[in-house]
Amino acid sequence: MLGDGTGSFNAISADSSGIEIYGEQRGSAVSDYNRDGKPDWWSLKNGSETKLYANNGSARGISIRLEGPSENPSAIGAKLRLYKDGNPVSYRREIKAGSGYLSQSSSTQILGYSEVPDVVSIIWPNGEEMNVSMPADQSYIIIDRQGNIVN
Repeated sequence: MLGDGTGSFNAISADSSGIEIYGEQRGSAVSDYNRDGKPDWWSLKNGSETKLYANNGSARGISIRLEGPSENPSAIGAKLRLYKDGNPVSYRREIKAGSGYLSQSSSTQILGYSEVPDVVSIIWPNGEEMNVSMPADQSYIIIDRQGNIVN
C-alpha cells in the first residue's frame, strides 16, 4: 500500500514496493529502530529469521516516546498531536497495546507532519492535557510525565 497524500492508500505491486515475502507470515511490527523519524518494519516468517526492512525513502517525521507513571510506563491510552502556530499539522495518534499476532509495534509514536511543528499536545490516559514545546530539528524525543524532554 502507498499513501496518496490525502489519508488514503493505493495498492502497489511487490516489485515496486521493494518487499516480496513468500511463505507463512506470523507477525509484523512497526518501530523507529534507528531513531530517524521514519517507520521501519519487522516481519516474522514461520520457521525463518525475523527480517527488518529499514525505511530509507519516506519523508522524515518525529518519533515521540512518552514515559508514563509506574502503573503504565508506556503511557498506553495517551493521545498525541503536533501543532504549528496553534494549527494541527498531524493526525492524532493513540498509544495502543496488542497490535498483532506474535508481535507488538512500538509504543513510540511516529508522527508525520505537513509543517515543522512547534508543539506536541498530549492527552494522558487519566485525561490530563498538556502542551510541550518541540525542540528544533529533532527526529526522536522522550517526554516524561511532567512534560520534560529527557533525551
